[in-house]
Amino acid sequence: MKDNNIRIFRSLRKVDIESIDEYTALHLGIPKNSKIAVVKSITEDEDGKVVEYAINKSPAEKLHIEMYVMDTDPKNI
Repeated sequence: MKDNNIRIFRSLRKVDIESIDEYTALHLGIPKNSKIAVVKSITEDEDGKVVEYAINKSPAEKLHIEMYVMDTDPKNI
């Protein structure tokens, strides 16, 4: 993003635990009605334009989240 002069302003990560449907269970290779972690991510630039939108689904018992957010612009330090 830096090469395209996109500066990340804010990012929201939301985690929910849900029971999955048959279609998702088939693709994840786990039983229907298993619990999964659904991680939704929305990242915006300074103008509020969405530069990243992602949804990740995984078995809930395998959930592990690490977030490291850092502004490396010397003007803001």
